Amino acid sequence: MGGLVVAAAVGTAGLSTAATADATPTLTVTFLPAGASTMGRSVPTPIRIRNLGPGRAVAVTLRVSAPSWVTLSRPGCVRSTTGLMCSLHALDQGAAVTVRIGVTPLRSGTYRLTAQASATWSSPAP
Repeated sequence: MGGLVVAAAVGTAGLSTAATADATPTLTVTFLPAGASTMGRSVPTPIRIRNLGPGRAVAVTLRVSAPSWVTLSRPGCVRSTTGLMCSLHALDQGAAVTVRIGVTPLRSGTYRLTAQASATWSSPAP
């Protein structure tokens, strides 16, 4: 038995939101502290995805959005004008992965990043 589970976070540090469904794993997405942003310079921004269970989350995908004047980058991820999509490995129950995204503001100003993780899942063994 399988399904889809989604989690999202908005902000630059320490904000976590989880989405749950009956008997599906709970994914959490958390922005970890990052360095100060400087116009034209990439700042590594860590984002942690955790599977609280129950079950294994497979085909895990991280989507990060930003204003069009903020460039997002990470080797192996697919870029668009306002975001980045990264395919990640499966997460067993209790496992976590931290993804570091390069964030480069192209002008001065305040910006908001949004991160969302989704996955299909497999039921825990009976």
